[in-house]
Amino acid sequence: MMTDSPVVKVVSQPVQVVRIVSKSEVVKVVTSGPQGPPAPPDAITVNAAVALGADRAVTLDGYHCDSTSLQKYAGVTVASSVLGGDVEVHRTGQHVVNGGTFTPNAAIYIGAAGTLTQTIQPHPFKRIGWAITNEKINLDPQPSIYLGEN
Repeated sequence: MMTDSPVVKVVSQPVQVVRIVSKSEVVKVVTSGPQGPPAPPDAITVNAAVALGADRAVTLDGYHCDSTSLQKYAGVTVASSVLGGDVEVHRTGQHVVNGGTFTPNAAIYIGAAGTLTQTIQPHPFKRIGWAITNEKINLDPQPSIYLGEN
């Protein structure tokens, strides 16, 4: 008995689909392959309003991000930049921090002058991702956290 509704089954091993069809029915046979590489980070270019350090959280208007500018957070710089230079900024996805000392599976926050830290900062604060290894982080910004007055 044939049905009009397709049946979908997710499998982890390569699979070949075989089906008996009528002469007028078109059938596509699909096989799965190996997992591809991770997608590249979502990146933008920011013009530096000041000299910017590498691997720093920055604002859309080209400054290091801190607790006073969380609403303008753009992402993390790939390299350093001089005043007036354009710098690539990763917004989401994997980012490598050469010489990083992060604890895997722990959150990453914006620290003073845009530094990346695993210590929760005085409020307001923003979690921008989590550590995969000591040097590799996954950028996944979350809304800023504002607590009451001190």
